[in-house]
Amino acid sequence: MRATAGMRHTESAMWTRAANESASLIEAPSLHLLRREPHWKLRWELESAREVQERLFPQAPIRVRGLDYAARCRPADSVGGDYYDYVAMRDGRLGLAVGDVSGKGIPAALLMASLQAAVRGLAMSPQRALSALMANLNRLMHSMTPANRYATLFFAAYESASKELSYVNCGHNAPMLFRGSKVLRLSDGGPAVGMFASAHYLQGRITLQAGDLL
Repeated sequence: MRATAGMRHTESAMWTRAANESASLIEAPSLHLLRREPHWKLRWELESAREVQERLFPQAPIRVRGLDYAARCRPADSVGGDYYDYVAMRDGRLGLAVGDVSGKGIPAALLMASLQAAVRGLAMSPQRALSALMANLNRLMHSMTPANRYATLFFAAYESASKELSYVNCGHNAPMLFRGSKVLRLSDGGPAVGMFASAHYLQGRITLQAGDLL
């Protein structure tokens, strides 16, 4: 009897231990997933935002006689405020944009999307003067962004017939034009867009030559 009772007690203990182990195996992944859920969701949202932002960049080049150009953006984070664009303007010129939105991450990416939409909308305007276009863009960005948000932007329009490049530099690093042993900096313009409501902009012009590298 003692032996049988001992065996039953041991068997019962084994079943109890096995049940507890099974329960812990079932419970552990659930707790693990629950703990990881916020981070997983954030990563998924960032990945989705990255895919959306990639689609905002030009997907195919616009062929322009006598001009070779290329662009690439590799943000430091999943998404950010780096911006480039090229667009066929209403008057037949090729519009080229390079910019950088203040801040980082998703807030900067959202403002970058707004900037892109505004630039593309203004590019369809019958207005040829880029200084006036950038003044309009500045007022628009200033009206829809908080005081600590702005964007530096270099916008240019290239006309293949005359090889003339008109441009406005809105607080961005001055692009460099390499012409043989000379380096020309395209700095004419004004402040970053969205910073001051009534900013004025100067328009620069330069005629490109064969072999120029911007």
